[in-house]
Amino acid sequence: MPRIKSIPAYAVILFFFCVTILPLLWVIVGSLKTNAELMRSPFSLPAVWRFSNYIKAFQSANLGQLFINTITISTVSVACTLLFSSMAAYAVHLGGKIGKIIYAVIITGIFLPINSLMVPYFLIASNLNILNTKMSLITTYSAVGMPLTLLIVYGFVSTLPKELFESAQIDGSGFYHTFWRILLPLIRPGLATAGIFQFLFCWNEFLYALLLTSDQSVRTLQVGISLFKAQFSADFSAMFAAIIMSIIPIVTIFILLQRQVIEGLTNGAIKG
Repeated sequence: MPRIKSIPAYAVILFFFCVTILPLLWVIVGSLKTNAELMRSPFSLPAVWRFSNYIKAFQSANLGQLFINTITISTVSVACTLLFSSMAAYAVHLGGKIGKIIYAVIITGIFLPINSLMVPYFLIASNLNILNTKMSLITTYSAVGMPLTLLIVYGFVSTLPKELFESAQIDGSGFYHTFWRILLPLIRPGLATAGIFQFLFCWNEFLYALLLTSDQSVRTLQVGISLFKAQFSADFSAMFAAIIMSIIPIVTIFILLQRQVIEGLTNGAIKG
């Protein structure tokens, strides 16, 4: 009887598994076909497994430069977001009612559609003369990721007793020493969790990268892949190969760090 009751749950899990995995498997198989074979029989296995498509995609689309751009932008954005969010969380924790009001205003950004901010961010970048630069994406990604990062980080900071900081102050610890030596080590799980989410967002983001950059030398991986069709006569096999190569690093990072993500979210939920 218990097994029969669990059938609907397993059916839902199977459905989402198929929706998630089958398209990925199709892209993997398609990346190993010729373009003509993919157009002729898109759902069949390749007659010859053409791993040379990956070499072709890497060389044709200059994926090396795109990888470097994406890694640089994502890493710097994560560092900026974690620094500013941890400082903001510290200020909110010690700031009383005014700090809580400011915190509430900032995290409302989580509920704003990303598309609604495209025009303001474009105008800001244009007025600052940073259009078509990595800095335009770094600042935009940091701003967009700030509400969620602050929400996660403050969940950990809020569990720390204020007496801890008062004791540090009495012992002669200054503001910066307390922040760097006491606060940050205690909220390390929260920083790791927020950093991973921010890195995933930066790596996969497409709209702002397309809007704020026009030069291939500063564009990110996702935009570079999207230009495959117009740039290389719709070579879908090579495009699929490029997609798989862009997925591998981020999947690897998540697999290696999923324990930290789960622990960070769980600890934050329990402590909060």
